[in-house]
Amino acid sequence: MGKSRIVVNYRVNADRRTRFVPQEQSQLAGTVSLVIQRRGDNWNARGRYEHYRWYSPAEHVHEIAPGVRCMVIDLDNPGWTSVLGKRAGDNPKAFRDSLVQTGQVGLVFGSSAARGHGVFATAPASFELLSFDTE
Repeated sequence: MGKSRIVVNYRVNADRRTRFVPQEQSQLAGTVSLVIQRRGDNWNARGRYEHYRWYSPAEHVHEIAPGVRCMVIDLDNPGWTSVLGKRAGDNPKAFRDSLVQTGQVGLVFGSSAARGHGVFATAPASFELLSFDTE
């Protein structure tokens, strides 16, 4: 309550030639993005549970690459996307309910098409979380 944005700073340590490949949709780039999960999510995305996980707006999905990056995402951005791809702007009550009843906030790795389905690196690499704040 009373927070308006999430700020995440991170570092990817890897050789510049390292590729980050999604477990699903391997033709796409590997990405990192935010997820907000409402308490009580049963993970099936059916009925009301479709609106229990929200992924950061498309413009805040970062392609994984070596270096330091920062994400700053406003919680009132209507582009947050439900697990089945519906925008928060189309169902603001469901998004607000998830913010009020948040169980978890985190980072997910995947692709632009399958946000939290995992990524692998083609060479040694590490992801270092430098800070994760709600402001």
